[in-house]
Formats: sequence, structure tokens, C-alpha cells
Amino acid sequence: MTMPAIHDIPYLADGTPRQVLDLYLPDRPHDLLPALLWIHGGAWECGYKHPCPVRGFAERGYVIASVGYRLSDEAAFPSQLHDCKSAVRWLRAHAAEYGIDPKRIGVWGESAGGHLAALFGTTGRIRVRSSDRCDRS
Repeated sequence: MTMPAIHDIPYLADGTPRQVLDLYLPDRPHDLLPALLWIHGGAWECGYKHPCPVRGFAERGYVIASVGYRLSDEAAFPSQLHDCKSAVRWLRAHAAEYGIDPKRIGVWGESAGGHLAALFGTTGRIRVRSSDRCDRS
């Protein structure tokens, strides 16, 4: 089954080429749909949002957002977490446009993406500052 996909949507106005996401959309019923943010793996130093291994969940009624984020050679931690949280804020801001229930957005990933998803759960409403990063000297 082929589902509608929209690729390379910037989730930040002045973002880098990696700060984009792909949306995979199911047939739109009348109700708002839950969304799943997929975060790719790659040890924070490689990997890409496409192809999205979980895009098939759109056939089950989820809006899938596969997010790209800055890698460790481009930005130090916690920039990757900032990027993923920015993508969720974008999904909430554009929820009506894509039929998303802004109160039902799940986050998951593999490897480094799983680590970032876990950080979502442990940081909750805590604002992570760029000054909280590790010193690389």
C-alpha cells in the first residue's frame, strides 16, 4: 500500500539541512490521529531519517514523523535533544493541518534514537540548555 508522504519539511525556520522531517500520512478519518516521532540511530555521528523503518504504522492509523537531527560532528550535546523536541513542537503547531491529535504524540527510536527518546521521558518539561553540554576539551 502506498501512503502519502511529505519529505524534507523544515521544523525550524532557520535550521540546517538535517533539521527536517518526513511525514507519512494515513487515510484521514474524521477523528484526530495519534502521531509517532521516529528518531533514527547511528551513534549520534551518522544515520538519516530516510528510509523510515516504521512508516508502515501509517497504515494502522498513525501519522509518522521521521526526524532528522544535527549529528555530533555538527553540534554538541544536548543539541540533538533540542532538535527532536523542536520537531515535536512543530508537530503540535501544525497538528490541525495534518489531522494530528496534539495530546497523543509518541516518541521512539533505535540505538542513538532510542537514547534520545528515553531522554524525552526523563527530561519531560525540564528545559535543557545548550550550556548543559559536556566539555570536549
